[in-house]
Amino acid sequence: MAQTLERPSAADPVQAAKARQAATQPRRLPVSDLKRRGWTEAMVSRLLGKPDASEPNPYFPRDGAPMKLYSFERIAMAEASPEFLAWYGRLERKRRVAGR
Repeated sequence: MAQTLERPSAADPVQAAKARQAATQPRRLPVSDLKRRGWTEAMVSRLLGKPDASEPNPYFPRDGAPMKLYSFERIAMAEASPEFLAWYGRLERKRRVAGR
């Protein structure tokens, strides 16, 4: 997946600062994005283990559990592993049979 950043206008220094910060920080994905990519909780736990970072949940800031974030590099390495490919293949067959 290619990551693209919108170019901020020169008139908006806040957007320019955010873009610079995003470009220099390592890319991390929350579990919700992993699930959209087809991961299950068990796959995340087994193949990735502990998260690389956590952040307060933006949707439930006061009493929500922190978001678990995993580095994009670790995710890419896990998705290229034979264990992930075998597990994902079995999962896809189950989903096809279940009609999902």
